[in-house]
Amino acid sequence: ANWTPGVPGGSGTVTQIDASWTTAKTPALYTMSYTAPAGTDRALVVSVGIENNDGTVANLTGTYGGVALYKAIEQGTGETAYNNHAAIFTCNETCLASAGGGAQDLVFSWTATTYGVWIIGAATFDNVDQTSAASAVFATNSVSAGSIGTTPQNFDINVTSGGKAVVGIAVNGQTNSVTGSAGWTEVFDVQSDTAGTGVGHTYASYTRDATTAATPATVTLTPGATSSRTPIVGMSLNPSAGTPSPATLDVIAANTDGSNSGQTVYAVYNTQTFPMTQVGATNQWTLTATDALDTYVNNIDIYSSVDQAGTTVNYP
Repeated sequence: ANWTPGVPGGSGTVTQIDASWTTAKTPALYTMSYTAPAGTDRALVVSVGIENNDGTVANLTGTYGGVALYKAIEQGTGETAYNNHAAIFTCNETCLASAGGGAQDLVFSWTATTYGVWIIGAATFDNVDQTSAASAVFATNSVSAGSIGTTPQNFDINVTSGGKAVVGIAVNGQTNSVTGSAGWTEVFDVQSDTAGTGVGHTYASYTRDATTAATPATVTLTPGATSSRTPIVGMSLNPSAGTPSPATLDVIAANTDGSNSGQTVYAVYNTQTFPMTQVGATNQWTLTATDALDTYVNNIDIYSSVDQAGTTVNYP
């Protein structure tokens, strides 16, 4: 018999699937095409920055392939004339499945606006909690930093071990740029087009792996030029529980007719007995790793209880 130990599930680690973020700057269309890559327990993350010149951004919503995105966090600067806005949305496996495969449009809308300039960035992560749309998000934070000039801004977001922090910052002025502190990865820093006189701006996003549960991850964000309206948003992704890898056993056929028909295969440790499941009509059985077996997974004896001749066959 060939015994392959199982591996307990444990916690997953949130990992970016895309090699890089897809970005677009859309003066008036508010739309970007994006193809979500294959993966396990995925979550699409969309980071959005807006500058508007007439009316506060309100009732901000987004869809992917016509399916509503989950709005994790948003922050505006609140002015009724020129104002800036930042938001982060997610789309879990249920959302992605409903949207369909291949290229789909990310579409955003708001009320009380006559013109706005958008910057959109998107990437997909795997090993994200799928219990609900909200459960993909571990924590959020936001601040309207106001007129900061070029003063560095410290921003905190709580994280959980195995998670991923995502932060977005909007600064007014299309010739601006943002620098993040060490330990954070700048995934995009996009300056808008100058179309739409007076509403050019810059939007940047950063990510960081989380290794310590509930400890705030702090990023320092420094504008390259004066910013008078500066919303900052952040969220952290919650890792999935992980999927156990089952133990497997390849058994030489024990019956005189060359089959395994009529046998029941068990994994045994001391007085604990765990029935295994035959894979179809093959000579392979599987045993899902459980808490009771995690400690003993390399010290288990396997036996077939009774063959057609009524004989117990052992597989040490």
